[in-house]
Amino acid sequence: MVKRTLTIASFLLSCLGSLAFSGYALAQEVTETSLLERAQTCRAISAKVDRLACFDGLFGTPITQAPTTKALVRPEPWQRAVKSEARRSDMRNGDEPYGWIRNETTDGNGDKALWFTLNAMPRVDSEQAPVVLMASCIKKISRLEIIFPDQQEGARADVSLGSERQRWTFDEQGMVLRSGRGLAAISILKPLARQKQIHVRSNSERIDGLVFETPNSKDTLSELRELCRW
Repeated sequence: MVKRTLTIASFLLSCLGSLAFSGYALAQEVTETSLLERAQTCRAISAKVDRLACFDGLFGTPITQAPTTKALVRPEPWQRAVKSEARRSDMRNGDEPYGWIRNETTDGNGDKALWFTLNAMPRVDSEQAPVVLMASCIKKISRLEIIFPDQQEGARADVSLGSERQRWTFDEQGMVLRSGRGLAAISILKPLARQKQIHVRSNSERIDGLVFETPNSKDTLSELRELCRW
């Protein structure tokens, strides 16, 4: 009698186990079916971003943050030139003057730095911000640079300011185009002292044909020549 009772109990437990497994399998099947149906709904979304967001929410895909764009660091010559030209509208009772604008600083050791800026004459039917020409003597080194309001493509450009054409080089940000320093810059600056206008010739369309008015070049370049001793 006892043996028969144990047999019946074992049979019932077996049945319960089978039912439990079947219920689990059925629940899993229902869950998978539901996921597939929801996935079909996501697939029907036409907008790519919304469609991906639907799938991410359905399958729990972690959303990665887009890398932040690194802020553009304006090079020091660019900042120096822009600050200089910002003074132009405040000069001569608000009438924009032509010619070089003078800037001077002296460091803690008593060493003087000089730089002069010019903005290009506006082109006809052009709304582009002006390009700036900057001549300087900083740390006893002569420099000549063209400053752009925005980034330019390429690493080099051929430039002539009325003398023979030279290969100028862009800085890493593509906002400052500079001649060679020292003797290379001096060879360009010397002839400019006799000119009332500077005409740019270049294989860069952005600056080719630009004109700079230079009524005070003689005095300006005399100061640079004295400080940099050329």
